[in-house]
Amino acid sequence: MKAVNSVMFKTMSSHYKDDAFVKILVAGLELDCSLSGTANRLLDFQVQKWKNDGKTPEEVSTLLKLDDTSPDLDIKQLETVWVEYVYVLIRSNPDSTNVLMTDATMARIAKILAIELEKKTSLLALRVQKLRKEQFTQWMQRDFTLESAEKMLLDEGVDKELIKKIVDGYATFLKENVKDPQPRLLRVSER
Repeated sequence: MKAVNSVMFKTMSSHYKDDAFVKILVAGLELDCSLSGTANRLLDFQVQKWKNDGKTPEEVSTLLKLDDTSPDLDIKQLETVWVEYVYVLIRSNPDSTNVLMTDATMARIAKILAIELEKKTSLLALRVQKLRKEQFTQWMQRDFTLESAEKMLLDEGVDKELIKKIVDGYATFLKENVKDPQPRLLRVSER
């Protein structure tokens, strides 16, 4: 069965461009039936293909049109695909500092994390908890203060209420993981 799936996915990917392939993938992930298992295998195949092709998180984000506000796009499913890709990149590369370094990628992950972690039972929430720790670790390595994290998120268009949740999570992370977190905990006077 595995060989059949592999041939099917390779055939599909050779006949469809990435954007059409993603539409097929998203439609399959939305199904609540026996085909959703096939969609998950298709997701694994596509994520591995992007990884092998050397696509960056930004390239996959653009390919998925995550910044497109068109109402016909199911952003939730597309974000699931994107988070899965970033997770695979980090998991396959222990020195993943290059994966999350851009502010746009960090802001997108922070936003998705803050929303999904509130749900606690979401499969996406379970997957992205590791990403949140990785992200905060990278912020710490880049000497981000609460103020610089907030500024970066504002610059990337994250709304203020969500920024507060993200920055509060980062403050907790710093208190738990840094000997002297005080210099980084300098608060912005008003949020």
